[in-house]
Amino acid sequence: MYLIRQLASKYKLTRTALLHYDSIGLLSASSRTKAGYRLYTEEDEEKLQTILLFRSMGISLDMIKLLINNNESKIANSLLIRLGELNQEIEKLQTQQKNIINLLKDINIVEQFLDKDSSNKISTILLEGISPLDWHEQFEKISPINVLVSGLHS
Repeated sequence: MYLIRQLASKYKLTRTALLHYDSIGLLSASSRTKAGYRLYTEEDEEKLQTILLFRSMGISLDMIKLLINNNESKIANSLLIRLGELNQEIEKLQTQQKNIINLLKDINIVEQFLDKDSSNKISTILLEGISPLDWHEQFEKISPINVLVSGLHS
């Protein structure tokens, strides 16, 4: 048996996440102590593992709730649907990637970005030990898109 904090800690979740799962009827504790603390069984833990597996696949909590309450064939069907959605998302991202690469080839922005001065700027940024936020701001100043925009305004 697990208390809520023990279960949350074991799976690197917050107590709030488990309380939310309870509030939406996804995962409830099997029992409570005399003091009212939630107690989770091994079966509850297995259910949480299934929830986390589905979450890692990008499946919404509402869909997970439906999947958990259905038989295996419906689960397989739902997973195939999600796989199809992921494939469509990947295809869309690959198309965007190809378009960006073609644009970069057309305007020779890669050569501008990789000139000696920019390389020195990148090295300086990486070696100065500045905070991630400062690093990000500095990197954006010399990023290909900003070089492109600057070139268009010149």
